[in-house]
Amino acid sequence: MEHSYILSILYEMALAIGGEVSVKPLLTRMLQRLLYHTSFPAGFVCLQLPDEIDSAGMIEVRIDAAVGDYELTGLVGQTVRLPSRLLHGAAERGEDAALLAALPGESHHQAYLRLPIDGQGVIVLLGQHLPESDLPLTQLFQPVMANLAKAIVLCRAHDAYTSGLIAARDTSQMALATSEEKFRAISAAVLDALIMVDDNSKLVYWNPAAERILGYRADEALGKPLHQLLTPQRYQGAAFRGFEAFRSSGSGPVIGKTIEIEALHRDGREVPVELSISALKLDGHWHAVGILRDISERRRAERELRLLAAIVESTDDAILSEALDGTILSWNSGAERLYGYSAAEIRGQPLSRLVPADRPDEVSELLGRIRGGEQIKHYETVRMRKDGVCLPISLTISPLFDASGQVVGCSAIGRDITERKRAEEELRHSEAGLKEAERIALLGSWELDLVTSVLSWSDEIYRIFELDPQQFGASYEAFLNAIHPDDRDLVNRAYTDSVNNRVPYDIVHRLQMQDGRIKYVNERCETYYDEAGKPVNSVGTVQDITTRRLAELGMQKSNRALHALSTCNGVLVRASDEAQLLNEICGVLVSIGGYQLAWVGYAEFDESRNVRVVARAGAQSDYLDQIRVSWGDTPQGQGPTGTAIRTGEYQVAQDILHDPRFQPWREQAIARGYASSISFPLFDDNNDAFGAMNLYGKEPHAFDADEIKLLLELAGDLAFGIRMLRLRVERDHLHERQQHSDETVKQALAGTIQAIAVTVEKRDPYTAGHQRRVANLSVAIAMELGLSEDRITGLRLGATIHDIGKIYVPAEILTRPGQLSQIEFDFIKTHPQVGYDIMKDVKLPWPVAKMILQHHERLDGSGYPQGLKGDAILLEARILTVSDVTEAMMSHRPYRPALGLEVALADIAQYRGIYYDAEVVDACLRLFREKGFSLSG
Repeated sequence: MEHSYILSILYEMALAIGGEVSVKPLLTRMLQRLLYHTSFPAGFVCLQLPDEIDSAGMIEVRIDAAVGDYELTGLVGQTVRLPSRLLHGAAERGEDAALLAALPGESHHQAYLRLPIDGQGVIVLLGQHLPESDLPLTQLFQPVMANLAKAIVLCRAHDAYTSGLIAARDTSQMALATSEEKFRAISAAVLDALIMVDDNSKLVYWNPAAERILGYRADEALGKPLHQLLTPQRYQGAAFRGFEAFRSSGSGPVIGKTIEIEALHRDGREVPVELSISALKLDGHWHAVGILRDISERRRAERELRLLAAIVESTDDAILSEALDGTILSWNSGAERLYGYSAAEIRGQPLSRLVPADRPDEVSELLGRIRGGEQIKHYETVRMRKDGVCLPISLTISPLFDASGQVVGCSAIGRDITERKRAEEELRHSEAGLKEAERIALLGSWELDLVTSVLSWSDEIYRIFELDPQQFGASYEAFLNAIHPDDRDLVNRAYTDSVNNRVPYDIVHRLQMQDGRIKYVNERCETYYDEAGKPVNSVGTVQDITTRRLAELGMQKSNRALHALSTCNGVLVRASDEAQLLNEICGVLVSIGGYQLAWVGYAEFDESRNVRVVARAGAQSDYLDQIRVSWGDTPQGQGPTGTAIRTGEYQVAQDILHDPRFQPWREQAIARGYASSISFPLFDDNNDAFGAMNLYGKEPHAFDADEIKLLLELAGDLAFGIRMLRLRVERDHLHERQQHSDETVKQALAGTIQAIAVTVEKRDPYTAGHQRRVANLSVAIAMELGLSEDRITGLRLGATIHDIGKIYVPAEILTRPGQLSQIEFDFIKTHPQVGYDIMKDVKLPWPVAKMILQHHERLDGSGYPQGLKGDAILLEARILTVSDVTEAMMSHRPYRPALGLEVALADIAQYRGIYYDAEVVDACLRLFREKGFSLSG
């Protein structure tokens, strides 16, 4: 028999077992399935076998079922004599199936297949020839026959049970119908789910409340396994074990008890239920009756109560409840901390125990208000701690009502406001000090409510504006009216821009007093906005700076040039570009020096000797586009600029309107408000003028001797700065050329080192490519650690020839497949020192020789050749060590096969911080495990 053939037989037998509930149909169907799928034409079943065997080896048995042979089918239910060997093992469990050849004269059949039914009898199939099979029939048929044996037992029980039911059915049907009708009416009326399961754990009763609570209709639930339908996965193991005990004894861990558990709803959610289970024996079988009550709302209420209790216990506020006579009923942890009494000490005590003696009537007054149903909020008082210390307290007291709406007590929340009281006192003290400070500093503050348009001023602002608070309109318009007419636009625009752009402003403007006096004030303002971005109020300060401002105006002219010089020197120090330098200098001279126009021109050596504008600043700088300036001895070269370049001396035109030298440019200059001009030559290293710095003033005679002296110094500094920038540019060009040369040398070195590496590897075919792969991994680790590009370059070269010392190791030692002797191994261990000796005198910008020397050192000093420890080993060598070990373990060697990536990574991880640098190991692990690095080539 083929294996697949046997499996099809077994499958059909299993179907037959599960499809019948009575013995005779079960056996008949089983035989039919077996004959249909085998070459045997007939078969029979014997269930009851006597022990006696006659002298001829025959035994008398009853045929319980037969198929395929008219003689056999006619003998069903009768006793016949059969060879005992056909029935061997029928009464024993676990007996083997067997194929048998017929003995001479035994029967007109030539072959038998004997299938013992696990102690319940035997199936015998009859045929004309013996099928060939080397299959283990016991292993294939025995599990199915064991299940068939169980099915026979169950079918016998069913047959007996059915016979009894039929006999009793007629007499009990009427009473049962009446009883069921009453039961259904009762179970339909109850609000709790009522279910019943039989001893197979299948649901046999399901009331309407069960449908409402659990979602399943009765037709969906009845006949389904209880645990499969309603029991969450986490409970199923215990439920199955408990039910196995229940079905035989009617008892179990939850029988007769009420428990809280979760049941599965039809929609998959879990429903918390209170479950009561009782045992009921019907027709000799135990049934379980369960009453389930949905406790979802109770659970929710309990959670809310626990949450509320946790909040009450965790808050720092004191929370307590009182009876209407003032007796303390409850006391939370916050109250214990605040008042010093434990709950056990204070419960049942009068609230007056916490009230200082100087407040004898306070409790009764508050309770009187509570009796009237009033809620008392933020009532500030004093309470006394257990240690006698009195604390300022803010109380919120709420009445508590019973179901009828009567006040039965109150709850009180007490908060320690000691810090707030202290802060309020400090604020009062601070406000008094602020007012005095404002008076001394001539500084006042204001606030404008943009919702109500009400303006509030401090006392000092009224003094600064010299206004009576009673006469002030307290509005923004009234404030503007107090400002100098020429400055109102400035102030209004500054405030409006500040509000619209959400930036504070800081301006100086004038006030005009009623007697005509002028005051100068410095005003600052900042605006605040609501969540929608709408401005709600502005706050600011006003400081009287009249005295300071008048002094500043007096000094401004004399300081202007000095300030410009100082700033320009700062520009000179920071400058890195000639055009930037010149434009910034011109900008400073206009913005800080106060000049109308500043520009720098360079002398051109063309035929007309023009002056080329190279930098400019000023509102009317288009003037330079309308004129032509020369440094030649022509009319266009007689002005201050051309003359200064040509003569090497500064030139000044104090009155452009009347200076004849300015005639070619006068009209354009006057149109732009220029009244005076001055030019300073700029000298190169040979003291030849190569250009000029030019300034224009808005008033005649704008340049005095002190100012000219400072500007001469500035022109000299500017010329020096230009020379230095040009020198720096030339130096940078030289540096770039040197860098290019260095890079060429480095590339040549890299090529030479690569050639050396190839030469070394040709002597050792087992390590071919080893140095290159180690170099690639080392570079990747160095990049992961953030090393500089230069160090990475050096590391790559060092790694590429780290085994150069092996050139002195005989090739037969390097390629020997077996175990090396100690002498041979010691000889190989000399290669770092040999490599170092080869490279130590080679002039390289990196410590390549030391990398080679130290690449077999270990952090704990166990390496060679020097036994270095920790930071005494170069970082490059520590990287090279990890790369070398990783690549070596991954690669094939004469004395062993490749160990693979995971073994290599496990090794460096194991000795992280012992042999190998921890950061290097971590970087290596990240490369392989997180970033997909591949060690190839």
